[in-house]
Amino acid sequence: IPQTLFLYVGYIKISVPDSLDEASEIDGADKFTTYRQIIFPMLKPMHATTLIINALWFWNDFMLPLLVLNKDSKMWTLPLFQYNYQGQYFNDYGPSFASYIVGIITITIVYLIFQKNIISGMSNGAVK
Repeated sequence: IPQTLFLYVGYIKISVPDSLDEASEIDGADKFTTYRQIIFPMLKPMHATTLIINALWFWNDFMLPLLVLNKDSKMWTLPLFQYNYQGQYFNDYGPSFASYIVGIITITIVYLIFQKNIISGMSNGAVK
């Protein structure tokens, strides 16, 4: 959450001019309406960026599920399944590599869905 907050604050300072707030206030809009109708749609590239960063973080989280959920195999996450396919004296390569492919494909689909927004957000700040 702190990284997401810093990204949003930096993006708002750079890409959202104060004149938009002032213009909407002159037009009679309150703070919530200004945020909902003007500022929030302008943050679409940052929404996509933070969604991908946080999705990767939650998808690849290993230590907390290992400590909390490792007792019952019904509660395992995908990284815990991948961890438990390997033992001290054996490796089950078929299910291991199948779980790796599932993990890669899932987060790649999330990235491909929001790729257009990320690229537009990067190119918005490149030209003055």
